[in-house]
Amino acid sequence: MLALRDEGFRIIYLLLFLPLTGSLIYLSYSEYQHRKFGRKHNCVDPPTVQNNHLPFGLEHILNELKIIREHRKDESTKAQSQIYGATYQSKFISGTKHITTVEPANVKAVWTTNFSSWGVEPMRLFAFRPFIGPGVLITDGHAWRPARNLLQPAFTRAQIADLRLLKIHVDRLLAVLIANRGTIDLQPLFHQYGLDISSEFIFGKSVASLDPHTDPKDKERARLFLEAVDYCQTAVGKRMRLPHINILTLDPRFWQACRLVRSYIRSRVQQVTADYANMQSGQHSGSTRYILALELCKETKDEKVMQNQLLNVFIPAHGAAATTLMNCFFLLARHPKVYKKLRDEVLSTVTDLDENLQSSETIFVQLKALKYLQWVISETLRLHPPIGTISRVAKTASLLPIAGDDAIRRFRPALINKGDTVSVSLYALHRRTDIFGDDADSFRPERWQHLRPPYWAFAPFGGGPRHCPGQQLALVEISYTIATIVQTFSGIENRDPVKDFVERYRISTESRNGAKVYFPGQSTNGA
Repeated sequence: MLALRDEGFRIIYLLLFLPLTGSLIYLSYSEYQHRKFGRKHNCVDPPTVQNNHLPFGLEHILNELKIIREHRKDESTKAQSQIYGATYQSKFISGTKHITTVEPANVKAVWTTNFSSWGVEPMRLFAFRPFIGPGVLITDGHAWRPARNLLQPAFTRAQIADLRLLKIHVDRLLAVLIANRGTIDLQPLFHQYGLDISSEFIFGKSVASLDPHTDPKDKERARLFLEAVDYCQTAVGKRMRLPHINILTLDPRFWQACRLVRSYIRSRVQQVTADYANMQSGQHSGSTRYILALELCKETKDEKVMQNQLLNVFIPAHGAAATTLMNCFFLLARHPKVYKKLRDEVLSTVTDLDENLQSSETIFVQLKALKYLQWVISETLRLHPPIGTISRVAKTASLLPIAGDDAIRRFRPALINKGDTVSVSLYALHRRTDIFGDDADSFRPERWQHLRPPYWAFAPFGGGPRHCPGQQLALVEISYTIATIVQTFSGIENRDPVKDFVERYRISTESRNGAKVYFPGQSTNGA
């Protein structure tokens, strides 16, 4: 009996000891290889932010959540980059590091030069999955590439420059602005506008939430959908900063909002699949436009896969244009001289926006020719990029070309181990005084008359293979919408008692106080 019991203990001991020993050997060998790789490339660590009061990197996580609650995440990152330099790191007891950089050479290395060494799935998949499911926005490699290729035809110049459908939505937006002769908050209005445009683009049929003839029940469903999207984005922003355990974000409202979002998109997908079935049977002809949802019908019959992929496109497509428009008019309301100068350019350059819509190429060229308008948009995107921070996780050991600002680090790389995270703060990068001038925190569109920043120093839509495929579409929508509004109204006034931009951090960053403005005069004759 004793011999059998001893034998049992020996087996249990081996079962526990051998895996632990193997893990320790593997970790030691990995650390040795990392150090060897670092010595080979003469690596040096970036400056380190000291977070030693709490174990396991908890101080860094708690501090991140604290500054988000205080609505100063982007400003805090900028302040730290001024203290520690263009590249700095926070260390965790687990051995991984979180590196923040506003160094253009490092941005290029992560986003394009060493693209295959970096991914988003380890960081995004857990946080986003209940909300939008696996898709082009949150996956890597074999799951990402086919979805990305499917999107490309939707963003050809012909599709981008066809603004006749856009005019319908702009007219509805203008009708709301004209009818409201008092203070109006543009933030919810631009989100409705963004929903109408993106649903037209993705599903081939708009939600038409700004159309006065839309059924009130459908308008209410659209309103609840936008509310749910808004809450989910806020919750996902928090989930990305916590360990990947659902119990840490045990928020019933988040899960309820996710169900509402997916239910709403499911109904749209079912409409599209029914239309596709009718097209296949010859009951009606298809659209000549490239409609993403219909193209997906050709690739899969799985409605859940379709929901995931379309949500992965909808969230950035809806957010980029709406947030940029809101931020732009937030700034214009506080700089009426810029608004007047912009209006003067539009009135003197563009003869008739509506007439030129018959020629897509003409209006495309005219919008690009409005130099001051392009400067205003660039300055808006510089000061308030829709996504303030873009992060990647190292899939293999890699290097950042420049470890820091001082004499030693400036000419030596930083070693990045597998599992480390590198975050590019576009907010802080776009406000570097050595690139954008001593008044980099000020709204001054005229700086773009002569400013030619390094390519990787100004990247509001990201860059490399994962750059936003809808960048040009968003810029055309933004340009046409701004030009139409300033052509219509002779002035703009700020009606928000809070003058400064107070950030509201979600997946994207927008004004916590919205954009409360008043348009004092409507121009009926374009003068």
